[in-house]
Amino acid sequence: MPPGFNGNTNQAFVSSVIDQPRSRRKLLRWIIFGIVIIVAIIIGLKFFLPDNSPDGVATRFVNDIVADKPSQAYSFTSSSFKADTSIKDWTPFVKSLSSSYTTKPKLFTAISSSVSVNTSPVAVFRVSSPNGTYNLMVYMGYNNNHWQVSYFNVSLL
Repeated sequence: MPPGFNGNTNQAFVSSVIDQPRSRRKLLRWIIFGIVIIVAIIIGLKFFLPDNSPDGVATRFVNDIVADKPSQAYSFTSSSFKADTSIKDWTPFVKSLSSSYTTKPKLFTAISSSVSVNTSPVAVFRVSSPNGTYNLMVYMGYNNNHWQVSYFNVSLL
């Protein structure tokens, strides 16, 4: 039995870690540091990358409309939407909508992309204004490997 050892296994573990060569302890520190960095990167990506789900794209689209950012909202639209509505027509429409809303949009309901093959996912937002509450319905389509707004409807409740 080594001098100073009283048979306690915890003491044996601590003394074995302390007695390790410096290079092993240094390697252990680097491995732990690397694991911490990888976990931090994964958490950071989760919070800072945009949500590219149908609901995420629809939310950014509606937030841009309410924030009076017609060009940014227009960038989320599909080619068929752009063929029907030019940016020149879209900008005054967004400006008229954004000036009338008094609350931030709240996602009222979202229909998942797995509802049906024949049905587009739809996200419904509710926004208040002095005239009442509006439903903003955003119909999504999957084009060119990402979700885009294919149709947009505003109605007063």
